[in-house]
Amino acid sequence: MRRFRLPAAWRYALGGALLAFAVAATACSGGSAKPQASPAPATPTAVTASTLAARPSAGCSTQAAPSGAQTKTIDVGGVSRTYRRFVPSAHDGPMPVVVDLHGLLETIDVERAVTQFETLAESEGFVVLTPQGLGTPPGWDQTQSKGNKDIPLINAML
Repeated sequence: MRRFRLPAAWRYALGGALLAFAVAATACSGGSAKPQASPAPATPTAVTASTLAARPSAGCSTQAAPSGAQTKTIDVGGVSRTYRRFVPSAHDGPMPVVVDLHGLLETIDVERAVTQFETLAESEGFVVLTPQGLGTPPGWDQTQSKGNKDIPLINAML
């Protein structure tokens, strides 16, 4: 008997969906157990909408981006980096942004096909930025050091 195996992109998407469901189910559970007190953080890290006024980013002071999808290449720290930018057709002014990071071994095109964020962005009115990771296989720098190559990319895209 031949076994059926889902393509890798579908396995990653399904795994991510299951993880998101598990987190949501846990967060919404109404258990009666007392929550355990966690130690106070050394510095405050929470920012709420009431403490942070909405304001356009520095990029909002320039000419509006054209509608549709564009593949852009920018120099980040001497390295040529590529990303896809999708701007919905109906836009006039600052809009929310979703940064859509692909999984290990994937590309911009695979991530776009799996998430379908551009279709949703068109109907809901937000920008989608889908950068390409570095290396073979392509991936993301997960270190928190100053030498991280991906944080400057995300900052430059925004």
